[in-house]
Amino acid sequence: MWGKSYDVDDFLQAADEQVNRYNTHRERFETLARETQTRQSDLRRKQSESFAALAAAVLPDLSDSDALDTLVARLGLHELKTLQIHLMQRLTRNALRKNEIEASESYANRELHQLRLETKRNELEPLYKHAHLEWQKLQAQERLAEIIARGYGTELYEHRGWWRFMNPQFLNDWRCADAATETLGFASFEELLVAYKDRAEQVQVLGRDWNELQEQKHAIALLEEERERIIREENDLPRETYREMGERIAAILEDGKSPLVDSLPNPDALRSRLNEIGGMSAQTEYLDGLRSQVERESVAIAERSEKLFSERNRYAGDRHRYRNKRFSGEQWGKRFGDHRTARYEPLYGRYRRASDTVYVFNDYNRASGLQDFLWWDLMTDGRLDGNFIPEVREWHDHNPDYRYDRGNDSRSDSSPTDAFESDNFGGGSFGNDPS
Repeated sequence: MWGKSYDVDDFLQAADEQVNRYNTHRERFETLARETQTRQSDLRRKQSESFAALAAAVLPDLSDSDALDTLVARLGLHELKTLQIHLMQRLTRNALRKNEIEASESYANRELHQLRLETKRNELEPLYKHAHLEWQKLQAQERLAEIIARGYGTELYEHRGWWRFMNPQFLNDWRCADAATETLGFASFEELLVAYKDRAEQVQVLGRDWNELQEQKHAIALLEEERERIIREENDLPRETYREMGERIAAILEDGKSPLVDSLPNPDALRSRLNEIGGMSAQTEYLDGLRSQVERESVAIAERSEKLFSERNRYAGDRHRYRNKRFSGEQWGKRFGDHRTARYEPLYGRYRRASDTVYVFNDYNRASGLQDFLWWDLMTDGRLDGNFIPEVREWHDHNPDYRYDRGNDSRSDSSPTDAFESDNFGGGSFGNDPS
């Protein structure tokens, strides 16, 4: 290979093939980044549900002020009371407004009104469209609207008497009036003028009636939409309040480590829920770090592809100048050797494996009883190196003596990552182009 030389035609063909390979790898990384972002959104949604479930476990009835007062006293979270007050005020306002809407004549008889409006609309629409079309024809005539506005054909017209025939403006107005009369098929301009004014009044009256119909239909639709929104809020507001309460309760219970947990009902169930919340937070952070790394890799591939494509176009754009250009075997190998793209397939596989492993993890109770641990190791069973993720790397930096021991976890044998071999995600071989 090293003794052979290559010309520009060889380069163009190889460059096209290389650019296609680059683009294929880039598209795969971009797809993985989008999928990972979708997974983050899904985990955030599930975590919101877990926060709400945590609050509901300690306060089954949001309207139970006595139970809430007891909870506030135990946890010292007075903002829980504020959240309840705001919820009840909002629900009360919504209930009053919903009753107003349902009692209103417009809403109560909306079907009858809609039928009447539709009937009237069907009668009015062809008349309005016809009048509007005729009005557009009149308006399309050269300067017709202008000369009528200046009173042509009436006593208000400024040019009168025999000397008007000496005035260029009158002569031009006269020409336009005659042309419009002939084009529109009227016997005289006076007849056209009567039709013009009648059509203008008709369009105005029918247009006003048409707009009133639309406004009445829109008003009924707004009442229906507002009522539907209130009904949705009757379900959404309590759930959102539970979520906000759950976030505050989880923060003060310190992932289940706080002794306050034992002062609450069903402490074991609460710890399980707190493990779930903590695990989902870690999953979201890990996927965010992974997505950032994948996006950087995608950008780097795009830059290499664009650089090669630019060089390819330079040679292709001036074939005569580069007709004697030659590339040695060594130069060729550096540009188009397998090392330029071979790394992307295993790299993508490792990123994909990490994303899948972190996302599908749901055995959050594996954290029960553990003090200092890394969620990454529980999720991957210690089989994947996650030092490319900032949170994992920082953990190791602050805990240099930490070692994950699968033997200490009796449930590690059932980990979904058992089929994965240990991969090296850190160091110089991961996320860095060796070329």
